[in-house]
Amino acid sequence: MLISNLPDRKRLDDIVFDTIGLTAAERKEVYWSVCELVKNRLDQAGSV
Repeated sequence: MLISNLPDRKRLDDIVFDTIGLTAAERKEVYWSVCELVKNRLDQAGSV
C-alpha cells in the first residue's frame, strides 16, 4: 500500500514533516526507512 492511497495520512505526514523542516528527499528517506523496518520485522516473524 502506498502513502498516496491514504490521503488523510499524507496530509498528516506533510504537517509533521513541514513542522520539522524535512526536504522532499528526506521525506522519501523516512518512508523508505519505515518500509525497510517493516520488511525486516516481517522477515523475522516468518523465521520463527
